Amino acid sequence: PFIAVRAGSPQLDLCQGYAAYAQARKQAGSDTVARSGQKLRKLIREIGPLEFKAEADDEPAFEQLIAWKSAQYLRTGLADVFAFPWTRSLLDHLRKQRGAAFCAPLSVLRAGGRLVAAAVSLRSHGVLHCFFNAYDPELAAYSPGVLFMLQLAEQAQSLGIATIDLGRGDERYKASLASRHAEVCEGSVTCPSLATWLRSRWRWTRD
Repeated sequence: PFIAVRAGSPQLDLCQGYAAYAQARKQAGSDTVARSGQKLRKLIREIGPLEFKAEADDEPAFEQLIAWKSAQYLRTGLADVFAFPWTRSLLDHLRKQRGAAFCAPLSVLRAGGRLVAAAVSLRSHGVLHCFFNAYDPELAAYSPGVLFMLQLAEQAQSLGIATIDLGRGDERYKASLASRHAEVCEGSVTCPSLATWLRSRWRWTRD
């Protein structure tokens, strides 16, 4: 009774490995993987050799990720979550978790030594969710976000990842990469108050 919104969260099903995933996308009529291969080769040719690290201790890359993400929030008219100190503290805390049941790895994609894209993800029991991800806007022509996801998907099986969850949203790249969806719900359990009413009205207006 407390659920206000239900939506699909797009996912990459990698249970059978990357090759099976890529073949399934092709059979579904998506040419995203094939086109990404062309852009990947172009990136290597024009920028330099590729380097992808699924778990990187790379503070400069982490700082650049935050800078890119803050700029993206401001550019799209959203609140910059990194303007609040607790957000950074939360991420710093999560990144220290290295357990088998839960970790928050920083993944980094570089070309010719240049940072192309990065993400802090949440990983648990074979499922990885890209929590904060961003890329160099100057390299947008290469579709760096999609290249990053496919590089991660290629290594997924060796990392024990069976599912990559892209998070709720109708961005085009999510639709092109997703091979299935999982239902996610949004809501709150609160005592009746003016704040509760305002929050419900905000959700209604947003939707």
